[in-house]
Amino acid sequence: MRLLNPLYSFVLLLFFLCLVATGCSYTKLYYPYEYNGALQQQEEVLGAIILGYQTGEVPMSAANQKILRKKIEAYLVSSGISVADQSYIDGLIRKVDKVVGPRFDPATGQEDIKKAEKFKKLLLSRVKEDGKYNVIITPRIAIKREPIDVGKVYWDGVERSLYLSNSAPIELSGRERVASLSLTVFDIDGQQILHSFGGIDLIDAYQYDMRNRELNSVLRDEPLDKPEYYEEAIRIAFHPFIKNSDYPAEPLFMEVQ
Repeated sequence: MRLLNPLYSFVLLLFFLCLVATGCSYTKLYYPYEYNGALQQQEEVLGAIILGYQTGEVPMSAANQKILRKKIEAYLVSSGISVADQSYIDGLIRKVDKVVGPRFDPATGQEDIKKAEKFKKLLLSRVKEDGKYNVIITPRIAIKREPIDVGKVYWDGVERSLYLSNSAPIELSGRERVASLSLTVFDIDGQQILHSFGGIDLIDAYQYDMRNRELNSVLRDEPLDKPEYYEEAIRIAFHPFIKNSDYPAEPLFMEVQ
């Protein structure tokens, strides 16, 4: 885990004092990532394998999952990192599964921990033998709850306005469900190089019941339906494994009046 340096801790203290004393708001939250730069520098990144998606409690259509994967691949390729195609990955997984055997209990759906570890080691060993790829990337959709601030939510490098309908008031408080792209990057020996997040979008919309004067939160039909947000999340989440020029030198809270 990356430790906060004294300067960053001091800035955080000033930020919270500002909130208490003046009520000022904030934008563009950037969080410290977990990054092992020394490990990345040991060997040039030749190519990457992207393994699966976990979309958690929020539905994400197969079409949007494909778009997200394509955008991740394009970002890696534009940064000089080749990406294994899906047929290579599927073939590799089938070969390893034949050796390891069924990893999931058909009755419970739970994965056998020992078999999962064996699968991981054998998979990495096979990739290492091929010599084409030396990093493994596992993306997933992470769901969080973040505070509402004057009709907006700020988290993981982005800001989004609440989805309001039926003249819903914006003087809302509490926390809103949000989705972020979570990325973990491993080297070929299974050591973690990077773990980070990039904000995507809000999960729910608010509808105002005029008769009962109640505000109801409802799950949006397709919460992750804006591919343009994927690119922003990818740039944020991959930093500093792939440098993002828009990312602050230190992950700061930048305040606005």
